[in-house]
Formats: sequence, C-alpha cells, structure tokens
Amino acid sequence: MLSGVLFVLGSLLPILETDSGIAAPQILATRVVLVAGFVMILGSVPLLFSEFASTARPFVSMFWLGAVAAAAAVLQSVVLAEDVEGVSTGVGALGIIAGVVAAAAAGVLA
Repeated sequence: MLSGVLFVLGSLLPILETDSGIAAPQILATRVVLVAGFVMILGSVPLLFSEFASTARPFVSMFWLGAVAAAAAVLQSVVLAEDVEGVSTGVGALGIIAGVVAAAAAGVLA
C-alpha cells in the first residue's frame, strides 16, 4: 500500500524542475502512474484482512508489476529531459523512484 501512496504523491508533485523563465515540460505518462497508484492502493486493501490475503496476494503482484512498468515511462522521460540545460529532477520523480523501490521490495517479500 505504501508504494501505491508513493506513486500517487509522486505523480501529483512536479516531475521536472526548471530554471526561472523556462516552462516546465509536461509528461503525460504521469497520469498512468496516478491510476496505477490508485489501483495498487485499492488492490492492497484485501491484504489487510487475513481471510482474503492468501487469495489476493497473487493478483496484487500483478498490480506491482504494472505500476513499475508505468513508472518506467515517466522515469525514462525524466532521464531524457535532464539532458536539456536548465531542467532537473523534481520531487515527484523522486517519489516515483521511491515507489518503484517499495514495489520491488514488496514483490520480493510477498
């Protein structure tokens, strides 16, 4: 559930930061990460109940995989945008990276 929250927060915060006077580029794939984060949060709710946890665990692992794949599109855009002078990584990108790490850890521990 933590990784879903990190994905949602990361997609709502600025992904890229620019110098003054330069418009920040919009990465449309952040909308997919937002939806994937909400799906992860909602899909993780059955894991909180012991009678549903064993049944829901295999399905939630697919949500983790999908969210990481969605985050890869955003992070690839961030890496490419940093080649432009005056563009740097924003707080949202760091939140998405933390979400990827949390989702990978949850996948390994499941």
